[in-house]
Amino acid sequence: MSNKAERGLPSIDFLADIIQCEALKLVGGELLPIPSQLFNRAFLPSLKSVDDYQQVFCLFDRNQTFFLVPPLGNLIDGCYLIKIGGVYAIRHLTLLPDDKVMIDFEQFFTSCRRDEIEIIGKAILKMEKM
Repeated sequence: MSNKAERGLPSIDFLADIIQCEALKLVGGELLPIPSQLFNRAFLPSLKSVDDYQQVFCLFDRNQTFFLVPPLGNLIDGCYLIKIGGVYAIRHLTLLPDDKVMIDFEQFFTSCRRDEIEIIGKAILKMEKM
């Protein structure tokens, strides 16, 4: 018995799960394009449709890799790639009343109006090198 199905093993097409992601590197508050990356979408959280996986892009920031999607629909609390004051950064955003957001800058928090920041993408997966 050489066939997996004959042996009762699941038949998995790993190549069908490989996606190619646009890739960026965050250096000194700037986004630098780097060669696209191949990634197994089985590691990503479930997205609504196969087409949504085509929108995934990855961002390398020091020892962390973020997989992001463009903002879709309403803003919710979470980790985002934002542009504020002409500088790009990965920050945790928390919604506040009156169309404001609180931004976590690791050492301190600040709040601003939603229209004072540009949201580039929402993180759906964060990987960190040990």
